[in-house]
Amino acid sequence: MAVYVGFFFLLGGLILLNALYLSLVERVREFGLLHALGLTGGRVVGLVLWESLFLVGAATLVGLGLGLLVHLEMADGFRLPSPGWVLEQYREFGLPEVLYGRLGAKEVLLTLGYAFGVALLAALWPAWVASRLEAVEAMRYVP
Repeated sequence: MAVYVGFFFLLGGLILLNALYLSLVERVREFGLLHALGLTGGRVVGLVLWESLFLVGAATLVGLGLGLLVHLEMADGFRLPSPGWVLEQYREFGLPEVLYGRLGAKEVLLTLGYAFGVALLAALWPAWVASRLEAVEAMRYVP
């Protein structure tokens, strides 16, 4: 299960990296103007990291709410819609006919920690690129 979860967090991180990098490319001139006005590279890194954490925070709240709704909906168990012969095979292998979800505070906090860790890692490269822009070259940039 850890491999599957890690794979999905990796994919989510790559999607976030793509979104942040495209956002950076579209705003190169604005970052150049910020550099020209005296914003240091460290502050630009902080700006991009905060933007990333804000995006992940908003998505996390929506996902957490939807996930809790689904969990409450399936509190009585989830029965796989299947013909009778499949249920017989379930019984032969000792598998239950009804699946019950288990969700605790530990799992929720672990997932939130992974989400924010992936967001931070995905934002590092675009933040570094934004901090290394030359002001004049960035303001002349045309996408």
